[in-house]
Amino acid sequence: MRLMTELLAGALGGVAGAVTMTAVRLVGEQTGLIEKELPLYLEQQLEARTGMVERTDEGEERALAQGMHLAMGTTFGAGYGLLHAATGGPPLVAGSLYGLGLYVLNLAGAGPALNLTPPPWREDTPTVGGQMLIHILYGTVTALVAEGIRGRLRS
Repeated sequence: MRLMTELLAGALGGVAGAVTMTAVRLVGEQTGLIEKELPLYLEQQLEARTGMVERTDEGEERALAQGMHLAMGTTFGAGYGLLHAATGGPPLVAGSLYGLGLYVLNLAGAGPALNLTPPPWREDTPTVGGQMLIHILYGTVTALVAEGIRGRLRS
């Protein structure tokens, strides 16, 4: 039962973290602080590789990108729940480290390995710093929301 509680709390925390990331990215894009949202960039890369570029308009691209990002956020949130079940730890520390770990896993590891994103050493410092911070934000929000949900589910 405890494991299911951790998974559910983590997954719901991941939804909150992904929504928070999306909101920050949208504001950043609209204010010019972010050139292009990462989920949209990834969606466009995937479309180019699958030949779907001609079949989608910008609104569809954004919807697919945000849907994919929300699904990933939920899945990674469940992963946080599993990790929390095994290790515990205060949510601010655990969440920050988890978010930073996801940055390393996704944007310094899997993304460049799959040729979906440029490696961090080919990006400018503000871009890398911003991507790290937004992933730390995701992890922190995920952990804090999961902590609150976990408490409610146990009572």
